[in-house]
Amino acid sequence: MTDKITISAKERVQESSALPVVLKFLTANVATAPTNARYRVDDPDTGCEKLGWATISPASTASITIAATANVCTSCRPIERRELIVQADNALSGQYVERFFYDVENIGAIS
Repeated sequence: MTDKITISAKERVQESSALPVVLKFLTANVATAPTNARYRVDDPDTGCEKLGWATISPASTASITIAATANVCTSCRPIERRELIVQADNALSGQYVERFFYDVENIGAIS
């Protein structure tokens, strides 16, 4: 049962850039592989999904890359926020969710 997910990534990325992320799954502060894991990316300001659920191979540490297409800006705001949601042990009694927020710098809105 995972009770903590640490997420390591840059807190700001340029528009249309991929974002590498390292995930560590822990139980009582000891590395553990969840039964299953997945992630998604949303724009929390608009509620729009940027990347639907994607599966992560179960391991105590995982590296994923958020695709550049999830970091395309669709507004005139100079910064768009993204929310990475990571879920371990989906649909099991010990399901655990962690969130990570990062900013996307809108190149077209910079003056």
